[in-house]
Amino acid sequence: MGESPFLTGPVLRADMEKGSVPRASLIDELIYKETSTMIFGGAGIGKTTLFAQMISESSCGQAVFSKFTVARPLVSVYFSFERPLSEIEERMQAMSKIVPLDTDLIYMTDKTIGINLLNETHANRLLFHLKNIQPPPDIVYFDPIYASVRGGLSMDDKASIFTNFCSRVRRDIGCSIILGHHTLKYTHEWINKKKVEKDETYYGSMWLKAHVTGSFQVEEHEGGTLWSKKKDNY
Repeated sequence: MGESPFLTGPVLRADMEKGSVPRASLIDELIYKETSTMIFGGAGIGKTTLFAQMISESSCGQAVFSKFTVARPLVSVYFSFERPLSEIEERMQAMSKIVPLDTDLIYMTDKTIGINLLNETHANRLLFHLKNIQPPPDIVYFDPIYASVRGGLSMDDKASIFTNFCSRVRRDIGCSIILGHHTLKYTHEWINKKKVEKDETYYGSMWLKAHVTGSFQVEEHEGGTLWSKKKDNY
């Protein structure tokens, strides 16, 4: 079976002591090292624009949203599973007039449109390309995640395969993952004939919700967006 996969004895103790150091942040208060974070919101809320800003500012070590400190210039990989790359490129081009983004640290593709991560061949090919990026990516963006899985992520078996793939990426690359996701079609419900807005509009299997180490719900707010923290392990 080859080399033992277990940590034990002095090696385990040393690894525990190393792990006692607080988890390093990549984007302070938002993204921590080797984590999975889901950012979800309604259609047209501007998630792609938000991702474009996060990628642009973090590439040059600039504080994200002029607020959240970046540890250093970050290598970002953006996979578009639904929209042509030109959409996010247009947003980044506009931002480049005020943000000195470093395109050498940014990798983007829309060749993943039509991919099905339930297909092991597709999943392995994507992981292969990630492994060939040097220096290794700090943050990998999947946007939107429902389009990467044939039939969506509401079913537990499909969500389980998807989260297993995300765990492989995080382990093999040593990166953090940001998952762009849509909300429920209806953000309200009727109680005693009264329309009541839902506190949370997450859509999908609970396995996906359990997998991520952090999540934010994004809503429109006074000409901008309001981020509500729904989960934060760090």
